Amino acid sequence: MITLKQYLDRLEFSAAPSIDASGLSKLQERHLITVPFENLDICYQRPIALDEEQILEKIVERRRGGFCFELNTAFAWLLRELGFSVTLLEARVIGESGDLGIPYDHLVLKVDLDESYLVDVGYGRGFLNPLPLQERDDIKQRGVLWRLKEQDESHLCLERLEAGSLEFQEVYQFSLNGCDIRDFSEACQYHQTSKDSVFTQGILCSIAAPDGRITIRDRTLLITRHGRKEEIAIKDKDDLERQMKRYFRISIAALQDK
Repeated sequence: MITLKQYLDRLEFSAAPSIDASGLSKLQERHLITVPFENLDICYQRPIALDEEQILEKIVERRRGGFCFELNTAFAWLLRELGFSVTLLEARVIGESGDLGIPYDHLVLKVDLDESYLVDVGYGRGFLNPLPLQERDDIKQRGVLWRLKEQDESHLCLERLEAGSLEFQEVYQFSLNGCDIRDFSEACQYHQTSKDSVFTQGILCSIAAPDGRITIRDRTLLITRHGRKEEIAIKDKDDLERQMKRYFRISIAALQDK
């Protein structure tokens, strides 16, 4: 069974952060910098179950990453163990054409302190620090503007404006009503098997960095530092293995052997 200390070690904390907004912010940012968003089990047809113990073993003991259902389930466990009040929320990602994803398409968290925060460590290009749910002004984080817009009494929409862009882009719509991890079972299965899911289209592995982000999408390595983007073609499977180990500490060869 995974312990709180093991999880904190995975995030490279020598001691537990404070149970307040500052501590929550440190936890989310460190999680995004140390645990990758990745779909490798899907690529290699290894079933993902919404089982908390299995998810924790994968992320903490095997030092892997995962997609939103895994990453935010694990992070919710960590926050509760530390003493935070956490609620699972249902979200639907909004595509470039404006189409909503399927119901329970994405899992996010609400954390209640003196005020409530949107928390998410399971989105590939998400916000680094929690967003106050009552805030309606733009929130700047490392050159990116984020804002929350009311959809109706029980739904908000997360929007993003990147440097150089002229208009905010809708990211996902989410409900303020709490739900259970079992509610995401059908969507979790869909994203592992459907040809229409982004996760079945090839390797996707991404992690935040103190100065940007590093992503491997299929055969391309994308490095963003201080707003500057560099694309590098991955030559072959040996090059892919080297880059995965270098940036994500994951061996593709080891996954294929199992």
